[in-house]
Order: sequence, then C-alpha cells, then structure tokens
Amino acid sequence: EWICRALITLQQLSYVANFYWMLVEGLYLHLILVLRPFDNEKVPSLFFYFIGWVIPLMIAVAWALVMHFEHEVSCWTNNSQSPYIFIIYAPIIFALVVNFLILMNLVRIIISKLCTGQVAEQRRICRTIKSTLVLVFLLGIINLVFFTSPSANIGTTLAYRYINAILPYCQGIIVSFLYCGMNAE
Repeated sequence: EWICRALITLQQLSYVANFYWMLVEGLYLHLILVLRPFDNEKVPSLFFYFIGWVIPLMIAVAWALVMHFEHEVSCWTNNSQSPYIFIIYAPIIFALVVNFLILMNLVRIIISKLCTGQVAEQRRICRTIKSTLVLVFLLGIINLVFFTSPSANIGTTLAYRYINAILPYCQGIIVSFLYCGMNAE
C-alpha cells in the first residue's frame, strides 16, 4: 500500500515539476529579454531551482498528506475523481497563467522589434507567427486546452483523449523541430 502511494505521489511530483520548469523557462526568457537585456552575468539559479523542484515537492507532499488523512483507499490511483486533486491542479493552472502572461509580453516585444527593421511585411508576419508558435509550446500554454474535456459525443471525446495523450508529451520534439528543423540559420 505505501509503495503504491509513494509511486503515485512521485508521479504527481513529476507532473507538477514539469509545469514549474516550464514556468522557469518563461521566467528566464522574461528575465533575459525584458528585465536585463544587456546584463546576463548573474542568473538567479537558486531561485529557479527553488521554483522548479522545491515548490512542486511542497505541493506533492501537501497533496499526499491530505490524501493520507482524508482519502480512505489503499492506493490513490483513481485520484482524478477526488476533490483533493485541486491541490495539484491549482498550482499548475497558476503556472500556466503566469506563462501565458509572459507569452503575451514576449509577443509584444517580438512584434515591436520586428516592426522597427527594414524587413518586408509578409516576412515580418511569418517570423512573428513562428516565434509565437515556438513560445506556445515552449511555455506549455497548449496545456490550457486539456483542463476540461468535451462531453458532447463519443467522437469528440475520443479525439480529445488521443490528442491529450499525444500532444503534451511531444512538446520537446515540437520545440526541437521548430527551433532546429525549420530554422534557416
């Protein structure tokens, strides 16, 4: 019983840590491009490690303690039906919202930088779209789509499940393809 609970807690820890490391990526981009565009000597690595590892650990431990004392089942495998899953999902939603706000600010900066050059209008628009698409996947904004599931018909639900099973786990491949495979440099 305790091994199963420990593994489920470890799974929740890795799930939350994944989103918080995406938040760290967003904060790092914001730090480099907005706050200190010319002074990148001192990056607050300990602060980023705290966000990426310690906060998810505290969230997972808090969830495990609540589940231990309030959820009377031998293993927590079917925890998505529990009201305590909000302990995991609320911080993830917070991280995604912060990354969305960072994305909007970065897109504003990218557009303002592209509009100042002597590049043709069509090329400028294509570069903006490509940069935005890369940031959507890099910052995990695409995961906002998967917090609610459709309940219309079986076809929509089935398509949602397949896309939800494939797309979030291919983020690294998509970002690599957009950065490297489609990069003219």
